Amino acid sequence: MNIGIYIYKDVEVLDFAGPFEVFSTANRFLPDEDKWNVSLLSSSHGEVSAVAVLMFSRITQSSATQSWMW
Repeated sequence: MNIGIYIYKDVEVLDFAGPFEVFSTANRFLPDEDKWNVSLLSSSHGEVSAVAVLMFSRITQSSATQSWMW
C-alpha cells in the first residue's frame, strides 16, 4: 500500500518524521507483500526546507491523479 506524507516549506520535522518512523517500524513486522511504501510528497518539485533548515531534494511531486492513502 502507498502512504504519502505531505511536506511543505518550513514544515516541522516531527510532523513527517514521526509518521514516517511509525510506518517504517511496522514494515519490520509485515511480510514483504504487505509492506507500506512510504513517500514524502510536495506540491513543488525540487528542494523542500524544514523549520530547522533541514533540506530534502528527492521528493515525490504530488498530483491529483495519483492514488494515495492519507
